[in-house]
Amino acid sequence: MVVCGQIRVWDAKSGATLSVLAGFHSRGVVSVTFSHDEKTIASVGEDDDHSLAIWEDKGGAWSKGQLVTTAKGDKNVNLFAIALPRLIVTGGVKHILFWTLQGKTVSHAKGQFGKLATQQPLLCACSFFDNTTLTGAENGDLYHWTGNTVTKSVKAHDGALSALYSVVADKAYMVVSGGKDGKVCVWNQSLQQTSSFSMDATVMLSSVRAKTIKSVAFDLSLKKILVGTLSSDAFEVDIATGQLAKTIASGHFTGETWGLAVHPLDPTQFLTVGDDKMARLYDRQTKTSVVLMELNDMARAVAFSPDGTMLAIGYGGDLGRGKKKGGMAGAIGFYEHPSTTIVFEDHPSKAPIRLVVAWAFA
Repeated sequence: MVVCGQIRVWDAKSGATLSVLAGFHSRGVVSVTFSHDEKTIASVGEDDDHSLAIWEDKGGAWSKGQLVTTAKGDKNVNLFAIALPRLIVTGGVKHILFWTLQGKTVSHAKGQFGKLATQQPLLCACSFFDNTTLTGAENGDLYHWTGNTVTKSVKAHDGALSALYSVVADKAYMVVSGGKDGKVCVWNQSLQQTSSFSMDATVMLSSVRAKTIKSVAFDLSLKKILVGTLSSDAFEVDIATGQLAKTIASGHFTGETWGLAVHPLDPTQFLTVGDDKMARLYDRQTKTSVVLMELNDMARAVAFSPDGTMLAIGYGGDLGRGKKKGGMAGAIGFYEHPSTTIVFEDHPSKAPIRLVVAWAFA
């Protein structure tokens, strides 16, 4: 998906573009989903009406995609789109729509929250048994929809329920959920929790952003869960123990990365700082990184002392786009390495410190 409104269908193995779906969405595309048979794609645009478009595979293996029909959606912000065997479900801020396609006509029924649920932002969804739907709500509730009506509500998370995924195992559904509270929970088809673990305890995540879970998925063996966080980290976790199996990806996650310093005595290690207020230490041999320390502000420069026992970090930055500038612009902090104990701090400038060099420690 791109800002111009195009949708690209890719071959996951080769990385080749199979087809480009274009000509309807005039702005960006905010949600997209395959049908269960992978022969249809539904997309939601960023236009004022969050319009729905239905595309079909006309050439086989998506060599040629064709627009079938379109319809206006809800003016509130769209946050997800999923496909059930006989339904397309879209939703987001204070709305959920259940779409049916008959020939080239698509129509929707609005979701009825009723007495069991509170109308509020719905952040995610997944398919469930008998062509029903599960959604995750901003207050942490898990809603079960039969048709377009909530038939069950479960308190699943403390804070927003931001990720859902379902699979069929032994002819019954298994569901995994993730939330702002940093917890991952596994549920059976009766929506009883069968296990849970805290990502904070699993990998010692360092901030609220890092703990907020944005994506979850079972592996094919149903022994591991892939967890993605708001801070762009991705982890494999063992379901039975809740222990970290593998770190897939980890890095900076907001704005730009500016400062870079190579350890003077160990060239396999280097440190970076940037707009996410994190100092990350990388190991080139293991291809891994860890958060060395959380910073008090955005940073633009970093350097090691010649013996590698000290760090200097230059603060400041501006994310732009109307966001507030950092309050420590022009400050410089000196820290012991690797303990990160602060030794000295000064504020020699009002502008961001953009360069710190090693001989400054001499």
